[in-house]
Amino acid sequence: MNSYKELMFSVGGIGFLVSMPEQLSIPYEFSNFVVQKAEIKERITIKLINEPVRIDGHLFHREEGQLVYKVADGWIRCFPRFDAKDGLCTTLYLRDSGNHTLYIPQDEQSIYTVGKNLISVLAGEYLLMKNDAIILHSSVVCYKGKCVLFSGRSGVGKSTQADIWNKAFNAEIINGDRCVIAKRDDAFFGCGSPYAGSSEIFKQKEAPIAGIVFVSQGKSNRIYPVSKKEAFFRIYSQCVVNTWDASYTKKMCDFTDILIEKTPMYILSCKPELSVAELVKQQLYRG
Repeated sequence: MNSYKELMFSVGGIGFLVSMPEQLSIPYEFSNFVVQKAEIKERITIKLINEPVRIDGHLFHREEGQLVYKVADGWIRCFPRFDAKDGLCTTLYLRDSGNHTLYIPQDEQSIYTVGKNLISVLAGEYLLMKNDAIILHSSVVCYKGKCVLFSGRSGVGKSTQADIWNKAFNAEIINGDRCVIAKRDDAFFGCGSPYAGSSEIFKQKEAPIAGIVFVSQGKSNRIYPVSKKEAFFRIYSQCVVNTWDASYTKKMCDFTDILIEKTPMYILSCKPELSVAELVKQQLYRG
């Protein structure tokens, strides 16, 4: 685990610059995404605090473990712990300008050397959506210069399909749990991300998307096109959507509509066996 005062990292081709008041350890999940050069889109300054952040706004949304405030120049998200004292808690100030601040209580600093904890307070879904990218709950493999995404609810067999492609075709698994889908002009790319879940596979690689396959368990192997309505529901349900933010929700819906228009999508009903990979490949890699 390396320590930095400032670093750049890139996710989905989107550059982030993180600045810190002192050298802090960065979780290994981020190590593959640290770059020497990038077009910076979002800047995050980490500050250590011993007093609660003053919030000049109104409480807009409340859920377990998170309070969201609307302020004049953006949003503030607070992440109170059960043992937080006097309102002192990790607080993320998201500014419309792209210059954000993450306030971490001094005595909680060590918590964020664990990647899943840091990721959970960086509002990745918000910052990526600002830059035409989403995080889809899916495994992703790269084969013959293109990506195949396997999406669906937890436990349905997404990682199993990625493993099958790795064994059948030596396809490279980029991520076993979360794929960043980035829109560039009229093309969509499947990209690795530090959001890896239990798969622990998070590679800095990307490729145009050959297709998205929605996995379901079945008694036989078959693949068939999904309707636009069903595809929208399946994509939407496997992304983090801030339904309390109208502008975010609209952008998410617009993004999903274009993704469906431009990307082949199928439902795969299957058993966890090697032959299913050939069935999917024939559908996505015709010619």
